[in-house]
Amino acid sequence: PATGLTRAEILRSPRFWLMFLVFFAITFAVGGIIPSIIPLLTDRGMDRADAASYAAIVGVAVVAGRIVAGLALDRFDARHVALAFLTLPALSCLLLASDALPGGTALGLAVALVGLAAGAEFDLAAFMVSRWFGMKAFGVAYAILTVGMLVGGGFAPPIFGRIFDQTGSYDMALSIAGGIFLAAPLVMLGMGRSPPELRPVHA
Repeated sequence: PATGLTRAEILRSPRFWLMFLVFFAITFAVGGIIPSIIPLLTDRGMDRADAASYAAIVGVAVVAGRIVAGLALDRFDARHVALAFLTLPALSCLLLASDALPGGTALGLAVALVGLAAGAEFDLAAFMVSRWFGMKAFGVAYAILTVGMLVGGGFAPPIFGRIFDQTGSYDMALSIAGGIFLAAPLVMLGMGRSPPELRPVHA
């Protein structure tokens, strides 16, 4: 029999809505940066073809993020995996907003870190729902979380674009995203460990 919280218990849980807020914010930050990579780099003077090559790195990193996050979740506390994958893109925001735009390996690393976070976030969300709330109402809980993530990711590009139109650069948007990457995973640590009865026997 499926164990865990009922749908009503999940909806009344502050921990669930904290998780919802964290993943909404992270997806907003990721969803704002990725579609803006090419215009951000070309606005800083990079040739469009070169900018597109860096954007391609994001796609590879998304795939890698899914695989590596899955392997890590089998071995480590999910909160620590989230901390690793979701705070490092703050460095990307710092590099992309710097006066002297880095090139080569540094810029490749910056966009790759964002791609890794994008690949890991949905895996992290599904895993953490199952471990913190169980499988009894997993479908409803994960669906609500996914809707929040899709809304966050959907609203981000026009908001980033609006910030660019108003300020003439992406610096403010990158500062907002960087703050989210630093704060949201730390908030997640405050959720505490998953309930022992919902952990697998070998954990």
